[in-house]
Amino acid sequence: MLLEGILALAFGFSTDFADLLDEHGLKWFRGADIAWGVAWGLAGSLMMVVYHPASILIVGLLLYWIAVKKIDYLNHQIAAVIILFTAGWQIYRGEFDFILTGVYFLLCLAFGLFNSFLKKKYGLLPFVSIRHYIPALLLSVYTGNWNFVLIHILTMAGFTISDRWFLWFEKKKDFGYMKDLGLRIEK
Repeated sequence: MLLEGILALAFGFSTDFADLLDEHGLKWFRGADIAWGVAWGLAGSLMMVVYHPASILIVGLLLYWIAVKKIDYLNHQIAAVIILFTAGWQIYRGEFDFILTGVYFLLCLAFGLFNSFLKKKYGLLPFVSIRHYIPALLLSVYTGNWNFVLIHILTMAGFTISDRWFLWFEKKKDFGYMKDLGLRIEK
């Protein structure tokens, strides 16, 4: 389970980092956004190959992002193609669970829409962070496979590490070693 954990962290980190390079003004080198899109797709695909049940989470979440129009940049689309290609390979090999992937997608969609409703109607934000965990928790309860929750927690940890690093980087103003690496923020 160590390799799966590392891949889950890498998947979460690369997902957020690719997003930071598109939408949040982080700049690195020419083509960095594409490179991180490839890294995101490869991390997800490797996790799907190493631990087949992770396909349920990754493809279900990807379908949710497609449904809510979050796959809106070229690097997102590259990652999606890599992941969907891997899913196609698993379908061909008979290793893909359509029903649980569909259930997970619908759970993500339901909790995402409910979250949007609460946010727009009442301005409630506490649900924003936990709504990501509820579908994985429900899937784990249903299947008895608690690795779904563990993988999801590690994926969200990777995402959060990238996000918190960026917030720190953005506030610091004296970029020090970040500037040495060529990282900068342009808004």
